[in-house]
Amino acid sequence: MADMLADAADWIAGQQQYHLSTTGTYRRGGSVLTDIAITRGASGRQVDQLTGILSWFDQDWLIPASVLTIGPPLAGDKIEVGTEVYEVLPPNGEDCWRWSDNHQTIYRIHSKRYSA
Repeated sequence: MADMLADAADWIAGQQQYHLSTTGTYRRGGSVLTDIAITRGASGRQVDQLTGILSWFDQDWLIPASVLTIGPPLAGDKIEVGTEVYEVLPPNGEDCWRWSDNHQTIYRIHSKRYSA
């Protein structure tokens, strides 16, 4: 019997790539993936300080696992979109990525802007 939810997750990932993505480059050492479809996401962070709450947003990227052929994201990898460069970094002791969906088809990659 076919897994309708898994098929739907694959379909959604394809629709996301087609309708919501931009073209970028993913770098890890000497390995470079060019012209890949990536989608911007955001993760809000709040830290309770003595003086109040400090809030900021990291830049997350949604990349289908099928596109990231060099394996799961690693801290220190670079994502380039136009003139902007982001470094894959784990926020607050977390992993630098997590699955964005229950069927493990899309990576949610955490990053910080490295340069412009």
